[in-house]
This record gives sequence, structure tokens and C-alpha cells, in this order.
Amino acid sequence: MKPNEGISYSLTDPGSDSDNYYAAITAFGEYLIPKMEEAFGAMADRYMDYLQKVNSGQVSSREVYLYESLMLGIFWNVYGGFAAGTNHRSVRLMKQMALLRTKGGIKRRVADMVRAGLGFRLLEKQSLAGRFLFPDTTGMEKLIQWMQSTGEFRKEAEIFSNWLRFLRQEDETFAFVSICKVREFARFFASESDDCLGEYTQNVNQFRQQILLNRHLREDKISVNKQKVEYHLNMMGAFIYNRALQSDFNKSKRKIVLLPACMKANPPAECKAEKAGLGEHCTGCSGLCQINHITHLGKKHHFTVEIVKHSSDISLTKKSIPDGCGLIGVACVSTVISGGLELIQNKFPAQCVLLDYCGCRHWSEKTIPTSLNLNELLNRVNNTSLISENHRLKNDQNQDNIAA
Repeated sequence: MKPNEGISYSLTDPGSDSDNYYAAITAFGEYLIPKMEEAFGAMADRYMDYLQKVNSGQVSSREVYLYESLMLGIFWNVYGGFAAGTNHRSVRLMKQMALLRTKGGIKRRVADMVRAGLGFRLLEKQSLAGRFLFPDTTGMEKLIQWMQSTGEFRKEAEIFSNWLRFLRQEDETFAFVSICKVREFARFFASESDDCLGEYTQNVNQFRQQILLNRHLREDKISVNKQKVEYHLNMMGAFIYNRALQSDFNKSKRKIVLLPACMKANPPAECKAEKAGLGEHCTGCSGLCQINHITHLGKKHHFTVEIVKHSSDISLTKKSIPDGCGLIGVACVSTVISGGLELIQNKFPAQCVLLDYCGCRHWSEKTIPTSLNLNELLNRVNNTSLISENHRLKNDQNQDNIAA
């Protein structure tokens, strides 16, 4: 892991790329999915039957619903105490601020000021962490309301709301047993994932301590204060969603790779990217910029590149995306699932690629350009000539350094 105080996770080994991580997550995913099937496959069956009735037969991949069950268990174990201990007035106030934040402009700035001043104190007091949230539909509703009030888990809360409607039409015993099962499996997942993926999240605990000490008035404090198990949950989610959505993505007539602005090699004042499309287009102002290299790869492998500031930008510009497009979203581990759910909700055939490490202002005052695994990107594009791209581009970068 990179010895940088502003990096909470890193998929790269010292002196090498992130190929080992992708081998590790694939092996862990193949191991975990049968375990999830054994733990709550029967519950997933009943949920899928329910969805077929209420959604006219429209259901997703079975593995996605198994993952949603795991997600519910993780969120309950991590945030249930806060949901149980936060009073209704605080939740209502923060839900109003979360809604105001979506309006943009001055309203967003006002909402962020309130969230910075009150949100962390009201919604994530460490003294509440040990509170017990009773495992029934009433407790689940409290958890969902708490998640909505943070403004950080909007898409996840929508998923749990669907599960809540399902559990409410079942008997109370089934709901109680189901929630207990997902909570128990979430504890199993926390232990197993730390053994298999913990080397990539070694800095998380240290980073969270820095957050508690140094970010009292940051509106993003809850967002960046995630536990290791949440990172591992998102890693597994990226693996499962990619598998579940790959077939539909492969059918798309055109593929667009959405790269975050944090990948720019040059600072904003020096970057020559031009506003176009969904955000910006690279003009090739730096030979050291991975966005530049990926843009050239796109010409060779038949995809286009758009630079966007945040995954939420997609929902604001979705009308400008032509029909039949497949999107590859690139994000850090802590935000990849929320961004991916944004794409899925808007019915885009999608895939995702993780940034090898985080580096934007949310993580450190001294920002660093982020990067991704090029072989994994081309794998998501569904191109067969994958090997050697990382090696070739490293050689290109070395030549650029020599020339400079």
C-alpha cells in the first residue's frame, strides 16, 4: 500500500500494478457467492417472486439480490446503533438538508454548511454505535430514514425500501429471522473479507482516526468515514454487478468510459480539457496523464472517453446520452456502488472499474492524480487483447520522462 496519509486504500502492490487485486477479488467472489446462496438463497427466491408480481416480471440477476441481502446486513451492523439512537427531529432536519443539497447552487452551499455543523454530531456520535436496533420492519424503517437523512446513501436506501415493502407483506417471524440471518452473515463476511482483501485497506483505520481529529466541519465527513468492511462490501459489489450486467453491456452499440477529474495529471488551472459531451474531452496536454493514454486507447479499441466530476453528474446529463450506449463508470472504492446504482437506475448498460487508490480533495488537502488498471478497463470493454497494455503505457511514460 502506498505510504500516503491521504490514501485510505490502495489496490496496488509496492512497485507493481493492481493485477493481484483483481485476481484476489475474483477468487473471493467465487468463494463467497455459494456461501450467500446457502445463507439466504431461500429468502432471495421469495423476494424475486414478490418482484415478479409487483414489477410485471422485471427482475435482476439472482446474485444481485444476494448481494443486496449482504448489504442490508452490513449496514444494519455498522449503522443500526446510530439509527436507533438518533432522535426523529434530527433525522427530519438532516433529510431536509439532504433534499436541499440536490437543488444545487446557493441552496447546496447552505445545505452543506448545516450538514457540516450538525450532521456528524447528530447522526454519527460514537456513543450511539453500540445501541441495539431491533431486527424487525420497524427497525428497518428507522435504518432507512437514517440513511436518507445523511444524504450519502440515497440509492442504497431505495434498495432497502423495496426490501422493506417485501418484508412487510410477510409474517413478522419471517422478517425477524431474515434480518437476523443477514446480520449474522455480515459478521462472517467482515472476518472473511478482511483475510482476503484486508491488505488493500490497511490504511482505513488510521485514515478514520485522522477524520475524527481533523474534519469537524467538513460536510463530507460521514461519506469518507467508512469502515473497512464497507470498502470490502463495495469491492464485492463491483465484482457482482459487473458479472450481472456484462451481457447487456456487451450488446451496446457504443461504449463510453466515464473518467473522474481526479485522474488529471495537471492541476485544473493547467489542464487543457475542453467542455463537451457529458463533461470534458481530453486534448492531450500532458504525456504523463493517464486520461490522455486512455483516450488514445479508446481510438484503438472503439470506445470514447468523457471526463466527469462526479457520478451524480450522469443523472443531470442523461438526456444527452444516446440510446444504446454502454457506460463504464470509474470511481474509488468508497463511492463506486452509489455511482453504479445511479447508472443502473437510469437503465444504462453499465460496468465499473475501481481507481487503484483515492487522491481527490475528499481524502487529502494535498491531492494526487489517481489511476486505474488498464487491463481491467479493457476487460470491461470486452476486448480480447488485454495483456501488455499496462507495460506498454509504462514504457511510454518513461519515454515522456526522459524527453522532459
